[in-house]
Amino acid sequence: HPGTGNTVAIMISYAKGREILQKIEKGYQVTMAIEVGKKHGSWMNNYSIFFVSVSFFIVTAATVGYFIFYSARRLRVARAQNRRQRRLKADARKAIGQLQLRTLKQGDKETGPD
Repeated sequence: HPGTGNTVAIMISYAKGREILQKIEKGYQVTMAIEVGKKHGSWMNNYSIFFVSVSFFIVTAATVGYFIFYSARRLRVARAQNRRQRRLKADARKAIGQLQLRTLKQGDKETGPD
């Protein structure tokens, strides 16, 4: 680290530090072998970043594809329903147009009690 001069820093876990401290407090002589470890830094390597990126792209593409499929299906169903309603409306108008219009008078057989 800049500004530390000739100071050397050794990183150990809290639990391991407490264990060493307890041994020193009990009067044990503690010796250590110090080795160069891994560089402390990002926990993700290039393959992890690539895997996460590709996974995100695949999930996004699948979501967009499903949304397009779902929207197209809804649009197709709505159009089919609209066509069916227009056809039924035309059929109803045609059927109503074929009905005969008659004026009933009192005494006609259609106005009888049965």
